[in-house]
Amino acid sequence: MATKCPECGHLSPGDPRICPGCGREARRYDPSRCEFCGSRVAFGSESCGNCGAPLQQGPAVPETGGAPVVSSSTTALRTGCIVAVAVLIALVAGLVMFLSRSSRVFSPEVSSTETIEKLEEVVVDASVPDSIHTGYIEEDRNTVEIIWPRVLTDLPDSCYYPSPYDPCAAFRFRVEDRRALVKLEASAPIDLVMTLLREDETGLSYADWNEDGPSGSDPMIVTPLSEGTYVALVTCLGGWEYGRVRFLWSVVMEEIPLVTGDTTFTVSLSSTNPMACFDIDVQRGRTYSIRTISRSQNMDAFVELTTEGGSVLSDDDSGRNDNCWGDACLSFTAGPLQEGRAFVVVRPYSTMSPSYSDMDVVFTVGSP
Repeated sequence: MATKCPECGHLSPGDPRICPGCGREARRYDPSRCEFCGSRVAFGSESCGNCGAPLQQGPAVPETGGAPVVSSSTTALRTGCIVAVAVLIALVAGLVMFLSRSSRVFSPEVSSTETIEKLEEVVVDASVPDSIHTGYIEEDRNTVEIIWPRVLTDLPDSCYYPSPYDPCAAFRFRVEDRRALVKLEASAPIDLVMTLLREDETGLSYADWNEDGPSGSDPMIVTPLSEGTYVALVTCLGGWEYGRVRFLWSVVMEEIPLVTGDTTFTVSLSSTNPMACFDIDVQRGRTYSIRTISRSQNMDAFVELTTEGGSVLSDDDSGRNDNCWGDACLSFTAGPLQEGRAFVVVRPYSTMSPSYSDMDVVFTVGSP
C-alpha cells in the first residue's frame, strides 16, 4: 500500500513518518488535519470531509480554538497528585503539632471553659509525711508569681531564685508539732530549685531556700519549723525545662530541745543527720554565745541563730581555737523586739560537699 504526500504528491510505499520527496512530517501528528489531503477536519469527525479518508486519531483541538482536551487518564493523574500533596501537607502539619506539644512534657487536656485561675493555681496536697507526692512543672502554667505574688519583696538578697515567671510545682503541707526539725526533698531528671514558704492569714512569706542538696541537682532543705502550714515551690534551675517532680517531707525531730543556762554538749553530724538544732529562750538585754569545737580538722562549722522576730545572725570560720580553722562562734545581744524563743542551728558550712564529724557546742548566757 502506497501513501500519497498531501504536500508534494509523492507516493511512498508503506506509511513513512517523513515524506522522501519534501521532508514533510505525516499529518497523523497533527490530528486537526487530514493526514492524506491536509484539509482541516471538524472536531470529533470520523472521516475527512474533503477526501473521505478515515481518520485514525480524532482531533485534539476543537475548531473553536479552545484549550486542549485532557484525557481522563491525565485528569486522574493530576487528581492523584493533588491528593498526595494534600496528604503530605497534613502529615507535616501533624508532625509539627506533635513536636510542639512534646516540648511540654506533661500537658493534660483541659476544658476550654476553665478559667485561668483553675488552670494555673495548682497546689498539690502533701499533707502526709514520709510519702512521695507528685507534681508537674508545665510550660506557661502555674508560674511562681501567681501562687506567691510577693516574690520580689519577700525574696532575700542571698536567694537569687526563683524567677516570678518560672513555672513551678507547688506542694502544701502542715507541721503539727510545736517546734520540729523538718526535712524536705525534691527530685526530677532536671536540675531543681526549692523555695519554702510559710502560709498564714496574710498570705505566703519566705522561709528557706536550697538549690543543691548532698546528691547534687536535687534540692534538700533541713530546717526547724514551728507549727503551721507551709508551701514548697519547686522550679527548674533556669526555668526552661519541664516535667514530673517528686516531693517528700519528713519530721526528723518532733520537738526541738530547749537549752537553758551555761552548758556544753556534744553533737554528731552525718549525712543522715546533717545538722543539730536546739531552742533557747531569748531575753532582752542578755548576750548569748554559741561556740563550736570540732573534733575533725576537715569540718568547717556554721552556726545560725534565728529569732522569733526574724533576725538571723551567723558567723563562720571565726572560732577562738587556733588548732582548728573550722570552728565557729556566734555572739548575740537581744533587743526589745527580739524576745522569745529562738532556733539555733549548727551544721557544715558547705551543703554541696559537706564533711561531717562530732563537735562540742558551748552555750553561754551573759547577764543583762
